[in-house]
Formats: sequence, C-alpha cells, structure tokens
Amino acid sequence: MKSRAGLKWPKWFGLGNYAILILLFYSIAASQTLQSFSYKWTSVVVHKQYSLDLVLNQAAPKPYAFRLLMPFAINAIIEYTPKRLLDPVLERSRNTLSANIGSEAQGSSDHTVLGYGLTLTSGFFFLLLTQLILRRLAIEALDMNQQKDRLIADIAPILFCLFLSITYRVYGGFIYDYFELLTITAYLFFYFRHWFFLTLVTLALAIFNKETAVFLPLFGIAISYGRYGVVRRDAIFRFINEFLIVFVGFCVIRYTLRNHPGGAVEWHFINNLKFWFSPEPFLSITTPHSQVIPLPKPTNIVIFIPIMFMLFRFYKNMPVALKALIWISTCINLPLFILFAYRDEFRNLSLMFPSLYLAATHTLLQYYKNNDVEK
Repeated sequence: MKSRAGLKWPKWFGLGNYAILILLFYSIAASQTLQSFSYKWTSVVVHKQYSLDLVLNQAAPKPYAFRLLMPFAINAIIEYTPKRLLDPVLERSRNTLSANIGSEAQGSSDHTVLGYGLTLTSGFFFLLLTQLILRRLAIEALDMNQQKDRLIADIAPILFCLFLSITYRVYGGFIYDYFELLTITAYLFFYFRHWFFLTLVTLALAIFNKETAVFLPLFGIAISYGRYGVVRRDAIFRFINEFLIVFVGFCVIRYTLRNHPGGAVEWHFINNLKFWFSPEPFLSITTPHSQVIPLPKPTNIVIFIPIMFMLFRFYKNMPVALKALIWISTCINLPLFILFAYRDEFRNLSLMFPSLYLAATHTLLQYYKNNDVEK
C-alpha cells in the first residue's frame, strides 16, 4: 500500500485498520441489538414470577431456577468487585431502568439494579464475541477461503445481529440468552475446527447456563456425518464424552433443585396451536427501538417469504454438514418451541440460530457468485 507521496505502508498496517473497523461495526451492531433487548426485556426485571431480583436470589421457580450460571457470575461480580468501580455502573443502570419502566424502577434494590446493568454489559460482550465466532464459523463451514468471499463473511454477522432485534417480544428475553447463543456458536466452531477439548469446556459451561445444552452433542454427530457420509467411530467416542458431561450436569442441577418450587417445563402447546392457526402471527408487527417505528416480525407475511428464500434458495448446493445441522436442530428445537415456548417467543429457537445463519450466509455467497442479481 502506497501513499500519494510514494511511501510504502506495510501490509499489516492496512489489515490492522480493517480489523479495527470490523470490530467497530460489530460493536455498533451489538450495541444496537442490546438497546432493543433492554427496551423489551426491562419489563421482565419487575415481573412477579421471574423478576431479576428473584433470579439473582435463586428464588425464581423452575424451570428458570435451572439456569444457574449467569446469576452466579453476576452475583460474584457484585460481591467481589470494589464498590468504587460499581458505583458508576449503578448510577447508569438506574437511569436506564427508570427511563424504560418509569416509577416501577424505584422499588428495585441496588443489587437488582447492578444486576440489570451487568446483564446488559455482559450481553454486549457475549454478542460481540458471538459475531466474531460467527464470522470464522462461516469461513470454516462454507469453505470461504477465497479473498472475494471474505466481504460476505465480514458483513453476515452484522446482519444476523441486527435481525435479532425484530425477534424480541414484550416481556421477552432473559439473563442467560446471550451466553446461550455464544455457547451454541462456539461449540459448532470448535467442532468444525477439531478443537475437541474446547467443545467439552463449552458444554460444561452451557449446561449450567441452560438445560437445552444437553442436545448439543447431537450437533457434533451431524457435522461428522455431513463431512464423511457416515458417523465414524471417533465421532461416536466424542459424542459419548460430550453427552456424559451434559448429562451429568443436567442430573446434578435437577437433583440439587429437586425440592425447589415450580415444574420441569412450562406447557404452552394448546395456546400455541390456537395462536399459530390464527392470522395473528402472519400480520404481527413489533417496535424494536421506538414505539413510533413499527417493523414486521419474522413471521409477518411481508418478510416471511423473503426470509425463506434467503435460507433455502440454494439448498441443493449447501454442504452436507450444514444440511445435517439444519435438520437436526429443527427436529430438536421446533417441537420444544411448540410445546414449551410462549407463542412467538423466537428466542427459544436459539438452537437453530447458528445453522440458519449459515444457511442465509450460504445463500448470499451463492447469490453473488452466480451473478443472480440485476445489473
């Protein structure tokens, strides 16, 4: 790279500046998405059944009580961080909470308000890290090794991040959501890279964050089958090790909280059937950032068909491993969504998010490679 004066800049200088800008745009996208999450999730902070105060004090009913990792981490930060460092967080968190829910915030304790601020702050970093991993995951899973493909790999995580904001519903979102998304994405990336020790570490953290991590070892089997056309012996051995980790964690949590109030799941099947067989989900709108700016929800007929096009336009050309991931995640997550999620609580499709992201990125890649765009 040369300047007008003929000075030759080292290659790393240009790459470093590009990396800084990519990180900046990922940060902006994460910040925008977390702002939308805060705008929606704040109403949960004072919810009677599973408020943030109840969650942090391990007084929320099951199944929310099973999600132990994030409350433990936030409580530990509050307890062991010097007060002088937490005071600015407390002030800004209280201002944010008051701006979103008004007088309802006045009854919140300092501990709850700090938990609110730390949840949003940690969520930002989790989402930023998720974008960075999603970029590498697309390169690995879709074999995007040509330099001209890297622009799509760079931009796709930003689009994914921004899309999340129209999936939130009022009274939606929980303290553990973004770490769950991070662990699912990290597990897939580590598996594609053959970093199997890191898959075990990720699973150990994931199962204490949310019990649906018990299904993640099946994703590894899907990747192995897609790569080799058969589930090899080494993949079966890894599956056994991974499943033992999540199963033991699952059982420990269940046994520890066996006398805790609440049930193992919340059943919403009948109400979901009524909802999904009505016109409501196909006409639904949301206001992710401002009440005066409506946008369609993912199932709104205006964007549902384009979304399906983006996901499956080049399905035949997809890598077999990606097809296997889409099918296994759909077969696991969709029944869970219909049975246990509340109506259009799209955050509960999180097990499908990374594979659908890869499908959409694959479509973008093929779309431009095939010149299937008006010139």
